[in-house]
Amino acid sequence: MSQNSQPDAWQVTADLTAAIAADPDNADLYYARATAWHRLNENTRAMPDYDRVLRLQPQHAAAYNDRGVAWWHLGHCDRALEDFSAALNHDPDYALAWINRGDLYTSRGESAAARADYEAVIDRLSTSLGQQPDDAHLLTLRGAACNRAGQLETALRDLNAAARQLPETAKVFRHRGEVLLKLGQHKLAVADFDHALTFDPHNPVIASLRAVALAASAQDPPH
Repeated sequence: MSQNSQPDAWQVTADLTAAIAADPDNADLYYARATAWHRLNENTRAMPDYDRVLRLQPQHAAAYNDRGVAWWHLGHCDRALEDFSAALNHDPDYALAWINRGDLYTSRGESAAARADYEAVIDRLSTSLGQQPDDAHLLTLRGAACNRAGQLETALRDLNAAARQLPETAKVFRHRGEVLLKLGQHKLAVADFDHALTFDPHNPVIASLRAVALAASAQDPPH
């Protein structure tokens, strides 16, 4: 699948707006539009949609988590922390909220709190993988968490396994690219970020990571 075969992100929001007009109490539609705005880095526009989701479905852990990410992108770290914690209060097994809260703690220099969150989610995911060892979604999440916790070889093993099952997704290759970047495999990291951008072309985090990997690869000694 090529980048050109992906639906236009702005058209997606327009289509969802039309669908919402016809079904104004559908939380799923508001959530879909909020995530579409976020992918376009239009987090201010995403906020009212996340708020509407949570009025309609107050226990929607994913909406709390994603709104937390949007708050963080907008520079409101305290509100982001509140939302990540709210997501976990509603669903203690919601792995992304553990990872995101750990990342936020890391950004604030609260290393002990970050480590506790990463270890908690790795334990939970490992338990789930004991029952579903080939689940690509769980492998991706544990790979991301192990990356944060500095367990790079375990992270790479999980993400390699997930990539074999999910070759046409952005998340696996974004996370594997991060691991490869940390391991000094810069050209492979660039390739993974390029692949991820094929499926999520407006993602500012992936684009930023690619720029770092590309600059690092330019400093690599010739083989």
